[in-house]
Amino acid sequence: MIEKYQDISENEKSQRENLDMKNFKEERNVAVVASVAEVSQQKLWTSEFKSFSALAKEGKNLKPLRKLFGNFILEKNTVLFPSERGVGKSFLAMQLAIKVAAGDTEFLGEEIELNGNVLYLNLELGDHSIKKRMDTLLGNNNPESKYEAYCFSPRSGFFENVESIRNFCKEYNPVLIVIDNLRTAFSKDNERNHEMSKMIKEINRLKDDFNCAFLVVHHSKKGSYNQLTHSDMQSGAGALTDLVDADFFLRKSYLNIDYRILKRMKSREAEESDSATLLRLNRETLWFEVQEKDVDESQHVLLEKSDAVKEKQRDKANALFKQGISDTNIADEIGVHKSTVGRWRKELEN
Repeated sequence: MIEKYQDISENEKSQRENLDMKNFKEERNVAVVASVAEVSQQKLWTSEFKSFSALAKEGKNLKPLRKLFGNFILEKNTVLFPSERGVGKSFLAMQLAIKVAAGDTEFLGEEIELNGNVLYLNLELGDHSIKKRMDTLLGNNNPESKYEAYCFSPRSGFFENVESIRNFCKEYNPVLIVIDNLRTAFSKDNERNHEMSKMIKEINRLKDDFNCAFLVVHHSKKGSYNQLTHSDMQSGAGALTDLVDADFFLRKSYLNIDYRILKRMKSREAEESDSATLLRLNRETLWFEVQEKDVDESQHVLLEKSDAVKEKQRDKANALFKQGISDTNIADEIGVHKSTVGRWRKELEN
């Protein structure tokens, strides 16, 4: 601009420079408005009204969603993984991340059809714990691969780190993002339907923008250990189950301290199944191994008995007390714990 106005006075030069800057700003604002309008049109286009027949026609050309973990996790799905404390849900999520990034074609007997980079959002474990776990898990299972599983361990919640997650996705294009876990990611907001709806919408926005799947690790309700698996066992807001595409559970078996039951429930994109897989935790490697497929879950869960059944058991125990039968033999006879029989005997004596 200075060379352009060499032959005029300083005052006039300043006025013309200011005018040029004003014109530049106006042109820039027009360009910004046009850009926003274009984006708005794109958003309107993706949300347009369509007839059922048009949707059906488009549906014929859709390819099946690829599997990241059998029908447990399909590509571009948001999946909830609620499980009780101490069951090893974080270990299973970490193992899946390793397998998907390693280029493996199966995990725990379930197909992996889509491999790629994985982001593990660690919001629970400290630096020392996550390093020790990775050392153990990768000790004998760290194959060469063009992909990688990445860990991000912020000390703040999910919403505070959305921009960092977006930047990661732009650079590494992950096929799977694991959030471990929901309670620490969103504090106590997991009890409120409104906040959970907001959270799932943000996750789905990321999922749609970057074509990746989400696995959200969560807790199951307290006191649900003696029930058969169902979707409402997840802790917190009931809206969670309605908003996600699928859910599955990892549960303890009372038959063996290292046994786990893996079972999927809800699925929008795949047929639901009543079958369950029996896993065993290898205490040395910390990896889960398939013990048996298609097991009867009820054989591994101590189901809560009805009041009528409990009363019948107690009446039988009282009759056996009068016969002088020991607590151990009574417990074996009616199928309850010895401590329960002992409590009944004390109550009867008092």
